[in-house]
Amino acid sequence: PGRRPLRCAMRRAHAAHCRGSSRSRRRERVRIVRIAGSGSVAWPSEALGRDEFVELVRREGARLHRDLPWRYIDDPYAVLVSEVMLQQTQVARVEKHWTRFLAAAGAADVLAQWQGLGYNRRALALKRAAETCSAERGGLLPDTAEELETLPGIGPATAAGVMAFAYNRPSVYIETNVRTVFLHELFP
Repeated sequence: PGRRPLRCAMRRAHAAHCRGSSRSRRRERVRIVRIAGSGSVAWPSEALGRDEFVELVRREGARLHRDLPWRYIDDPYAVLVSEVMLQQTQVARVEKHWTRFLAAAGAADVLAQWQGLGYNRRALALKRAAETCSAERGGLLPDTAEELETLPGIGPATAAGVMAFAYNRPSVYIETNVRTVFLHELFP
């Protein structure tokens, strides 16, 4: 009640990020404090408490949960395909393409299958990653984030997503919707 929509919070956070003079005001208002010697950051004093924030994320996650074809699978390659496809792409579009993406296809076929998802370089990098795994790893994806990041087109966030969802291992992964709640609640 009385809160602006998440979209407004995101716009304000982005605008504050883009204006250099606003950054210091935002830091003062939120009062994020580095803990000496630890490199960690203290929780903002004017925001929800950590437990309240975790509960909010869980509650919203349950409310907005959707059964998607790439959930609850143990195929690391299928998880990787979903992670790459979901980068800057709407879920509804990914649902149409996810099951038909083929690693063994030629570049033209890959791009034809990718049509409608945008950012074709992601498709080509995914194809190169699959080819690398096929040639050097017997068709298996690496099972550590560090090794995943050595593959074409896989950065820290994608590697963390694969570790969390394919291998069920803890990793630092802030999904876009959680990030939105984080910005909205901690940077009002």
